[in-house]
Amino acid sequence: MNKTQAIELLAKTRYGGNTDDARKALDSVLDLMIRTVINGEKINWTGFGTLETEWVAPRFARNPQTGERVEVPSTIRIKWWAGQGFRDLANGDREIADYPAFINHKLAKGEKENDK
Repeated sequence: MNKTQAIELLAKTRYGGNTDDARKALDSVLDLMIRTVINGEKINWTGFGTLETEWVAPRFARNPQTGERVEVPSTIRIKWWAGQGFRDLANGDREIADYPAFINHKLAKGEKENDK
């Protein structure tokens, strides 16, 4: 699913077809997440996951084609781990409940449950 598809799905299932409101909502959440992580803060949303930055020290590596030793500068790595609730859903250990936080994509697209 890309961002446009997410906006269309949100508009259809949560915002009465209003894509402008859906876009604003999604953009607001993404902006909050990006700004929080860029400021070095950790996001920990129970049931969803954890997002944080990690400083990676400079190091040396080898060019695989030439074998030459090259210096790799320090960088910031962005790390994400799925929360236990998300992992349970992905592994089939829990079923997605009929709860506002979850969307059945087939039904949102107007398909019947038996359609493939």
